[in-house]
Amino acid sequence: MDKKLTTGITLLELVVALGIITIVSTGIFVSTRNNTNTERRTLQNASYALRADIRYAQRRSIIEGHSYGIMFLQAYDRYLILREVGIPRTVSTIDLQSKGITIRYISGGYNQVFFRPRGTARQSFTVTLATENYRQDITIVPSGGRAYIRPIQRT
Repeated sequence: MDKKLTTGITLLELVVALGIITIVSTGIFVSTRNNTNTERRTLQNASYALRADIRYAQRRSIIEGHSYGIMFLQAYDRYLILREVGIPRTVSTIDLQSKGITIRYISGGYNQVFFRPRGTARQSFTVTLATENYRQDITIVPSGGRAYIRPIQRT
């Protein structure tokens, strides 16, 4: 009667298996969560940079007495900062595609917004920047030329 039971698993084997499963699933969860946070952070940084460029164009208009503006090239996911003295000239080109950002929407059929020498925008304007999973709207109000960034939304 010295026969041992060889069927089933021991409590120690069960605990080890659960520990391994927990470690692997935690790693997957953290990795996925970090990618999501990185994507949101990248979008937010691009929105803040666009708002800073809008303010730059507005300030240059006031200081120099010439219209400055932003032109969006949706097909290329980039925008240009322009100086308008007769024919608009490019001051700077900003590529969003290299950061994983796309220009998803531009309001009212306009692809540009210019500021008058007193700092007001010529028209109301909204542009939507997006990543694979998120989007964020930036709206320019014509009366004061202020740029407002809306909260990030999941697409």
